[in-house]
Amino acid sequence: MTDTAGRQATPDLRPPLPPPELEDPANEENRPAGWDWTDQTDTTAAYLADALAQFVAYFNARYPWTREQTIPPCWAAHGALIEEITTLMWSRWAAFQGPLAGPEAAQTWHTYHLPLFTARITTWIGHEAAADCRSGHHQPSRLIEPDRPLVTGRRPAPTTQRRP
Repeated sequence: MTDTAGRQATPDLRPPLPPPELEDPANEENRPAGWDWTDQTDTTAAYLADALAQFVAYFNARYPWTREQTIPPCWAAHGALIEEITTLMWSRWAAFQGPLAGPEAAQTWHTYHLPLFTARITTWIGHEAAADCRSGHHQPSRLIEPDRPLVTGRRPAPTTQRRP
């Protein structure tokens, strides 16, 4: 990704939180945990999926030195990889932009979270399918519910009625 001057553009790394209009204003405790796909409504899952796609674009433009370190284009078809990328995105946000962000937290993310993630990418895709997936020839790795979408919420949508 480049900007109009031909420089490397930085993708939007907005905080991966549902926008305020998606939160239940009557109950702050009812807000979905952004890193837990089973805690998302379909609306918050769609927002999280968009944030994840932006993070994957940023990651692939910034970090890999080898093809084995890239997140494959079919990442959204691999449930375990979705879960892993989600927590990687949140841990990066916490280290770089969250309330406790700072250089030490950022360095910890680079020292521990990033290399461990890149080492596990092939595990989550499946060793046999990894090369095909990275070259754009997706190979399914799911053994259960192959037709179920992976980036939808399981939590019912919040009601619009205010509680007394």
